[in-house]
Amino acid sequence: MLEAYLMLSGRLRRRGYFGYSILLWIIMFVVTPLAGWAASQAPEHPQVAEILVIAILGVFVIWATVALAAKRLHDRNHSGWWALLMLPGVGYSLSYTSQAASWTIGAGAGGLGLLFFLYLVFAPGSVGPNRFGYPP
Repeated sequence: MLEAYLMLSGRLRRRGYFGYSILLWIIMFVVTPLAGWAASQAPEHPQVAEILVIAILGVFVIWATVALAAKRLHDRNHSGWWALLMLPGVGYSLSYTSQAASWTIGAGAGGLGLLFFLYLVFAPGSVGPNRFGYPP
């Protein structure tokens, strides 16, 4: 399962992409605020610990989002480079507020990130093997 979030190669069907994306959102909205709160309880320099924990989890979420999108694009026989549209600031904006322990997501670039996500969820993959391998 962790391979789906870390590796950029291979193919991923619609159901797998949607399921892994939902799990990633759960991690982002539940685990990250809890980890931030736990880090804020550090006896020395709680703000530094909180920023460090949130940054590490943020990098994982961004990498995993791009990896899932790249595999889904491979299933459509497209280059994984298009997955960069899923990066914050390109397709949408993402910010974390530690005071309210919440995430804020905005549709930057005219909602490009949301439209791209919907495309990846609903567009069927290529039938049979393609240049990225056999169907999963």
